[in-house]
Amino acid sequence: MKEEIEDIIIGKIKSGDLSACRYIVDKYKSFVFNIALRILKNREDAEEVAQDSFVKAFKAIDTFKYQSKFSTWLYRITFNNAISRTRQKKFFQEEINEDITESKYLTVCADGLENLNRQDRRNILRSAIENLNKEESLLISLYYYEENSMAEVADITGLDENLVKVKIHRARKKLHNTLFELLGVKQEDVL
Repeated sequence: MKEEIEDIIIGKIKSGDLSACRYIVDKYKSFVFNIALRILKNREDAEEVAQDSFVKAFKAIDTFKYQSKFSTWLYRITFNNAISRTRQKKFFQEEINEDITESKYLTVCADGLENLNRQDRRNILRSAIENLNKEESLLISLYYYEENSMAEVADITGLDENLVKVKIHRARKKLHNTLFELLGVKQEDVL
């Protein structure tokens, strides 16, 4: 049902009804921004790339052929824009904003983990994810946070599905090791 409504909206945009663009922007703005942010590691650049991605998508809407989900097509545009931005400006991955080694979380042991509230757990996991390289971070976000299938992640990133599986597996191992180093706990206990 949702895809049918979306197809109608896309049809309206293709026929020149620019007011229909609001639906698409509202529906996907958060994820488009998050893809760009994961790659660029810079809020201002991510905002620009997200905006540029929507502009490019709407300008090229006639090339959308319904062969994949619209979200996959839009995410691919965003991914390519963000990668292009990193190549153009030769960005270097920024360090984590907070030095986790000075964080209060180092004092938390496995026995005290249940005392962490949900937001603390999210912050720890976010810090661990930020320690991953930008590709690993993006793959984890696409698969776990946005709940895309392996095939959809492969479509979005342009990687082979088997390679996506391997890279996500390796990223999970890195997350596990990082969480264990930080807290002395298993990944499952934080999630």
